[in-house]
Amino acid sequence: MHWRSTLNKSTRISTFASTFTNTVASTVTSAVVLLAAFTQSAHAVQITMATSGSPGGTYNRIVGDICKEINQSDIGKCVTQPSKGSVENMQRVNDGRVNIGVVQSDVLAKEMDNHPNVMPLMGLYTETVLIVARKDANIRSITDFTGKRINLGPEGSGVWDTSNFLLKESNVMLPDLESVSNLSPYGEDGRNGLCNGSFDALIYIGGTPALALHSIVSACEVDLIGLPDELIEKLTTEHNYFYRATIPANTYHGSPQLESIGVNAILIANKNTVSNETAGAIVGRIVEKLSDIKNNVKALGNTNAELIVSAQSILDFHPGAKAYFIAQGYLENENEDEDEAPKAE
Repeated sequence: MHWRSTLNKSTRISTFASTFTNTVASTVTSAVVLLAAFTQSAHAVQITMATSGSPGGTYNRIVGDICKEINQSDIGKCVTQPSKGSVENMQRVNDGRVNIGVVQSDVLAKEMDNHPNVMPLMGLYTETVLIVARKDANIRSITDFTGKRINLGPEGSGVWDTSNFLLKESNVMLPDLESVSNLSPYGEDGRNGLCNGSFDALIYIGGTPALALHSIVSACEVDLIGLPDELIEKLTTEHNYFYRATIPANTYHGSPQLESIGVNAILIANKNTVSNETAGAIVGRIVEKLSDIKNNVKALGNTNAELIVSAQSILDFHPGAKAYFIAQGYLENENEDEDEAPKAE
């Protein structure tokens, strides 16, 4: 599994990124001084973060953990608000209804021109696209969806947006389907709808391993299916926010090795309502506490420096986050005269 994009020439992953594990270990000491600069004017900040999906979904759990870490620091007071997913999170962050949210990297890339107030803070973890089909549905590929009942996820979610895109790329149009459902694939509604035969298959986009997929596999007889190799090659060649993803055999009970595409979950912020100090402090807190967050959210198990700064290839980072990455050596700044830490406003 790898990230296929190339960073902008002005800021690229530094050679220090390869030593990310050691850097995180040493950050605890240096972060005290650095975070003091980031947080000196952020003590009374109110931060609202958008969640999405089911209560047990990865976005909800990671946003909850990040909010908890913020509340246990001097950064400010953090609260969460539910949302339908990536597309709605882009809209709400851009409009200033929430300060921060999580989106899929493909949604960020496609929607950024229409949401000028959105800037990325950091990459969080990888999400892989999988088809989950009833064993009696006779589905072996996304191209077999014609005439089938398919759950594409709630409108306004990232899974809904990406599912529709994948159908078009596979020359399967919505009118070709017998019916379309809009249930979340991450909770009981999606699992029960598939297992009781309300629909034949659903498209799942999420981290690996995923509690929701374990729940579905344990509840009824299903096949986990990747994407055709020619579609993977086409998408990863044409779009820098998609990459080839491999899910090892037996990740889920009896599942084969699966080949598909992946996207990254990106933490985004409103550039006008989240100050440089607050942005830098939040990113610093997440990096400092990453090991603790990984213990609770297994999907972050492969999170590394390259993934954390991956959004830079799509859209420039929030200035506060960018300053943190430069100061910590995750990004290089070719302008030697530029300050390496954000200035107090």
